[in-house]
Amino acid sequence: MTTNNYTESQVLFGLRNAWEEMIGMGTPFHAPFDADTRIDTFMKADLTWYEIDFAQMFRGLERYFGFTCSDKEWLDFFGFEVAERSVAEWDETTAPNLTFGALARFIANRAPVIASFDPISMIGRDCATAGVFTGIQQLAGRRIAPSVRIFDVIRGRDLDRFWTQLRWMTENVIPPLPFSWRRICWLTGCFCVVAMIAGAIAIWATSVSIWFAPTTMVAAACYVIASAYKRNANPLPPDIVTFRDLSVLIAEKRNNLTTM
Repeated sequence: MTTNNYTESQVLFGLRNAWEEMIGMGTPFHAPFDADTRIDTFMKADLTWYEIDFAQMFRGLERYFGFTCSDKEWLDFFGFEVAERSVAEWDETTAPNLTFGALARFIANRAPVIASFDPISMIGRDCATAGVFTGIQQLAGRRIAPSVRIFDVIRGRDLDRFWTQLRWMTENVIPPLPFSWRRICWLTGCFCVVAMIAGAIAIWATSVSIWFAPTTMVAAACYVIASAYKRNANPLPPDIVTFRDLSVLIAEKRNNLTTM
């Protein structure tokens, strides 16, 4: 049974992960990213505050956490109406309360809970591993046996999405998947775009359209290979093979955190 809302702590872990993916961590990467950190101070440190498209950021956070929100709610949260009236007033009244903790609570109140990893009662005793496994099944959207190999059931983009969600929902107690595996299709897509632009420049410079066909074929072939690699390469840590392995690891790590 799922709870009504994700906790502020869970969403804060997700925010950190989402921020790295959507905006990047420049100068303030070493700086605190916690509930009390002011968003404007954090972003002004590497100038992203002045360059970011806030509408794009809002939509990105909605996609990442799986909720929808009106522009008015976002604008009210960030106090844009106050800023338009007076930047000095915004600095004094709104900015001090515009923290990542406040943003985490804003998201937690709107994001639908699709999985709970709390212990469940079995034979009169709470079992943390069973609770985690139940949450994993909810997140995966299917019934699975603990002994099933993860890669036999979920792979490619589905595995990337599943693992990304599972990490923040369990407060990053599991390791991230390799960056090269996660980003290979995106990086290959960028290469394809550059190759197509180069081909277009070559056609323009030489007036010979023969460049178009081989450039397009190479770009398409590279993307097909990248997509096949992402689907067929197993990026999971060697000690996490089955859903039981994953459940036990998460339960143990969460128990260690609560007993520290």
